[in-house]
Amino acid sequence: MTGAAFRTGLGVTFDVSDMVRLRADWDYLVNVGDEDEAFETDINVFSVGPEFLKNLTLIQWVHSPPIF
Repeated sequence: MTGAAFRTGLGVTFDVSDMVRLRADWDYLVNVGDEDEAFETDINVFSVGPEFLKNLTLIQWVHSPPIF
């Protein structure tokens, strides 16, 4: 299975301190899968997580459970 699909989304970041941010994202993926093989669907992905800054290097951890 090969191909390309449209993907879009929005995100917001809130600075808690100089070293910590909170980030929330929404991604929307269109026509994921193959309707000839099993099924084709659109997927919404919501994620929330902290971002830790250390010596001007971003360390990111995001929890992204898929929402169908």
